[in-house]
Amino acid sequence: MEQRKSMRRGCTRIGLALLANFGATYLCVWGLEMLIYLVYPEALSNMTFLMLVSDLGTYGAGGLVLWLLLRPLPQTAPNRRSMTPVRFGKLTLEAIGLMYSASLLTTIIVSLITAVTGQDMSNLLDSTVESMPLASMFFYMVIVAPICEEVIFRRILFRRLLPMGQKFAVVISALAFGLYHSNLYQFFYATALGLLFGCVVAKTGRIRYTILLHAILNLLGSVVVTWLEPFAALSVAFTILIYALMIAGLIVLVRDFRSLVPAAPSLPGCWRAAFTAPGWLAYVVVLGVTSVAVTFFV
Repeated sequence: MEQRKSMRRGCTRIGLALLANFGATYLCVWGLEMLIYLVYPEALSNMTFLMLVSDLGTYGAGGLVLWLLLRPLPQTAPNRRSMTPVRFGKLTLEAIGLMYSASLLTTIIVSLITAVTGQDMSNLLDSTVESMPLASMFFYMVIVAPICEEVIFRRILFRRLLPMGQKFAVVISALAFGLYHSNLYQFFYATALGLLFGCVVAKTGRIRYTILLHAILNLLGSVVVTWLEPFAALSVAFTILIYALMIAGLIVLVRDFRSLVPAAPSLPGCWRAAFTAPGWLAYVVVLGVTSVAVTFFV
């Protein structure tokens, strides 16, 4: 009973820390934009500059607040193991399979909702990416985001969840990662990738592999797609290639599934502790509502 109470308190702190991360991010971004508006308002029309402001809020203020609030919690570092290039190649295929199949599922869900409600749903990521220069897109999407997000979710957060069990840490960090994106378009594939990345960290103890996987996926999904857009034939060929890789990746994933999933059992009562913890439930509800609102009304 005491162990369950301790886990519940830990999950509440984690949920509140994630909420504080969310709040600090938007307060910082809002404050910086107000300051820029007073000093140099023309900068607010520059998407590269706005991405810098967004990253300062998201990974600077938000990341710092999360780290400070989670510092008192006990943490466990997974055992470190190396990975062969062949295994990493398989993981890359599996990640592509998960990302694009989840994106396809999202497209189907969005189409059904639009058909039923007549409400168009906005994809802020696409509109943001399309308005950025390729060099800026590469820097923010392929370098900054993978490094910062993997440090936040697969190191700072993951290590605080790991004392309750590897499977528990994988699932909760993945769900937190999916909700963190604050829109339905990214929720499903971000959660799916979070599960895969969590399994990789649980098995290898290293985030360098997930940073590289994350960077490859962002490169394919943002930079390459945008670069090929003016070339219709190449764009179609790339789409066909991606879907071929998606199918191959899903086949490899099914075959490797048992070797990916951590075998160690989680602590008894950890799942109940998480989903009865007020702080964690608050994070799920607030970010869930935000994701729906951003998708439908922004």
